[in-house]
Amino acid sequence: MRLAFRDLKIQYAQSVIGITWALIQPLTGLVIYTFLFDKVLNVSGTSTVPYPVFVFAGIMNWMLFSSIISRAGTVLSSSTNLIKNWSFPRLVLPLSKTIVSLLEFGLSLPILIGLLWYYGIEPKWQVVLVPLFILANILCALSIALWLSALTVRYRDFHHIIPYLVGFGVFVTPVFFSSTLIPKEYSFLMYFNPMSFVIEGFRWCLHDGQFVFINYTPSIIMTSLSFIGGLLFFKKQEGSMVDFL
Repeated sequence: MRLAFRDLKIQYAQSVIGITWALIQPLTGLVIYTFLFDKVLNVSGTSTVPYPVFVFAGIMNWMLFSSIISRAGTVLSSSTNLIKNWSFPRLVLPLSKTIVSLLEFGLSLPILIGLLWYYGIEPKWQVVLVPLFILANILCALSIALWLSALTVRYRDFHHIIPYLVGFGVFVTPVFFSSTLIPKEYSFLMYFNPMSFVIEGFRWCLHDGQFVFINYTPSIIMTSLSFIGGLLFFKKQEGSMVDFL
């Protein structure tokens, strides 16, 4: 935890407005997506709740996911001094970056609560399951980041792959559109996307609607296997990481 707070302090140390940037980013996304996809393209036509609430729930979850991957996925190759210390547990590095991203995510929660209050939306009983989907988001991100963090030490090409992975992923995940817009013959593909499970489930917790857990069994299985595999791969590569620095 101390390492995470140190990273957070360093990240915003030279910034005039400091950690406020963590609020500006999701708010900017809210304004842009609302204008483009609601006012211009009218994508919100299938949403049963005000589009700002709908899209902000998607934005904040996607930002948590992409932030963990971007930070944890490259942390080892940028922490040479710590890795060369044989007594230092390398797994702490991606986990500390995860905490940093989670702290920034927490700053977005008051904005979401404000939107719910402004539009008069009263969450139902399932709001107690919000932590479950936040945890699922973290596991989903780490299931990718653990593989990338170990691979980037040996193959620096992955530094260039990560931005493309994050940039492309947002367009195949229901961040700014509803999964109901997908043609029925292709809708099953959403069930293989772990972030669809996270975002759709998170929205269900806030403003009801339909959400069938069992439909997302493929993505849950994929995430679980990828996370376990990534953890084992990371531990296997841990001893030889210093050889590539």
